[in-house]
Amino acid sequence: LSLHDALPICFPVTIVTVAFFCLCREPQIGVDLVREWRKMTSNFGPIINQYFSDGQNNLSKISISEVLVLVNALQAIQLSGNTLFIAGNGGSASTSSHFATDIGVGSLSRTNPIRTISLSDNTAAITAIANDSNYSLIFENQLKLLGNRGDIFIAISASGNSENLIKAVNLAKVMGVDSYSLTGIS
Repeated sequence: LSLHDALPICFPVTIVTVAFFCLCREPQIGVDLVREWRKMTSNFGPIINQYFSDGQNNLSKISISEVLVLVNALQAIQLSGNTLFIAGNGGSASTSSHFATDIGVGSLSRTNPIRTISLSDNTAAITAIANDSNYSLIFENQLKLLGNRGDIFIAISASGNSENLIKAVNLAKVMGVDSYSLTGIS
């Protein structure tokens, strides 16, 4: 697990995304598109510099001791053979999938690989649970089916307020599954 390895990949993708949405404003009717494009792109330097500055500021606020708690928990399940479950909604679902792949496949060359499952990836289970019961149960019900005492559940959420993740965390407590959250905005 290395944030240093991930940052060079994550920052350019995010910058491209931000730039894309800055540029995707509908041009006013009759405006020369080339002139409008040049005007908008001339402001990218300060926007990107501010993004990097904000990113550095936010990274400096991360508690190393809290990161180490999660790293130690991952090392413990690597030794015990338990399973790591990860889930998120929207963009955090993609992060969940990516994180599960990095941890799971990334540990294959080690003596004890970590069995890792992103609960955001099983479209059939998600849509069946949402259709047959309620969308708020999509992660809770999967964890109920697959989880065991000693496993770990990581909830990824920008807001930290996703009902379906909160329900899964509450079930994890009852099942003896340790839970952690990676949250952002609020």
